Amino acid sequence: MRAVLDTNVIVSAVLKADGIPRQLIELQQDGAFELILSPQLLGEVNRVLDRPKFRDALGMSVADVMAELRSIGDLYLDHPIEHHVLPEDPDDVFLLDLAVTTTSVLVTGDRGLLRLADRIPVLTPRAFFELLVPPMREQIGNQLAKRSLEQRFEVARRQSLACAEEVFST
Repeated sequence: MRAVLDTNVIVSAVLKADGIPRQLIELQQDGAFELILSPQLLGEVNRVLDRPKFRDALGMSVADVMAELRSIGDLYLDHPIEHHVLPEDPDDVFLLDLAVTTTSVLVTGDRGLLRLADRIPVLTPRAFFELLVPPMREQIGNQLAKRSLEQRFEVARRQSLACAEEVFST
């Protein structure tokens, strides 16, 4: 399985050692999924991490973080395409381009992108984590544990949609 992690997910993974985004990176390093990167995504991550409030919180240089990120991900060229569905923020179109052209799931905490989950594969970090690491059989029962990856993806997609609807209804 391939995944594009949005900038917010990558930055959270770098800065918070105990969060779901960091666990996703650890799962990726264990071979659970293929991390898809592009020059535009790397540039955005670099710009965000280079802000003083983030740069000062890093345990290493921004250059070292970027080198580590490039070493664990697969780099694809940005390839703009036409979409029938557009995000609220035009600056996020490149993420859709990357996810669509590489047949990847887009993992994000961005509410505007999560609104698209009924039309394209977009999941929250938690939903993607739960897709990769199904809860223990005792907690979910044998029936859910036997579900195929596609069935678990559909459950995760519905959870992401429900999360987005809950956020926007308040």
